Amino acid sequence: IFSQPIIDHNWESRYYSGHLVVTCGHFVAYTLKRQNGDDIVCVFYKQVDYRSVINPPFTGDIYDLAFSSSDDILLACVDQASHLRVYRIEKKNDEPNELQHTLILFIDLQYSNSQSPPTLSWCCFIPDDSEDSDSYTMMSVTHGSHVEVLNVAIASQSCISENMLTLNQIENGRLTYDDNNGNVTCVCFSPDATALGTGTDKGEIKFFSIHFDQPQTCR
Repeated sequence: IFSQPIIDHNWESRYYSGHLVVTCGHFVAYTLKRQNGDDIVCVFYKQVDYRSVINPPFTGDIYDLAFSSSDDILLACVDQASHLRVYRIEKKNDEPNELQHTLILFIDLQYSNSQSPPTLSWCCFIPDDSEDSDSYTMMSVTHGSHVEVLNVAIASQSCISENMLTLNQIENGRLTYDDNNGNVTCVCFSPDATALGTGTDKGEIKFFSIHFDQPQTCR
């Protein structure tokens, strides 16, 4: 077995509820701390060493990173100010050794810092070659007892340019769930993106069906 380091960085030794490093095929994304205390995200394509730095700028720490499970590379990140950003990552045709990142969704989640940091989860939906579906763009944002379910392909239609939205400004592609019995610690989508499972710190597991044509609450 041959191994070769691709990241050489020392993060602060403490508990992190989210991910500092995430991968998707040959793509790797990780967070770095700037001198002013805010984080940035570095993305590279390790097969040919294409690179990109995402610096919008973020506010404070980046709490979590997550790649979608699809050929269309989507990277979601949420920072200390509870700003959720979703980027499409592509190779630049006109620039050697560079990646292009395009912001497709930018939401102010308006969470308070009194609860645990928000975490992200994507649906691991892999469609058949003949199947045209946007289910792979389904994701969740968990914060304490609250879960937001977003269909990024639909919700991003409310995003004009790179302007930040609030959750109430998303007209379609959004569902919410609040657990009255504890904090949600785990979220998992069914492979066909029609159901959602949650686990809480009280040891409870619950399942919900996903219907975006119904009122905006998971049932």
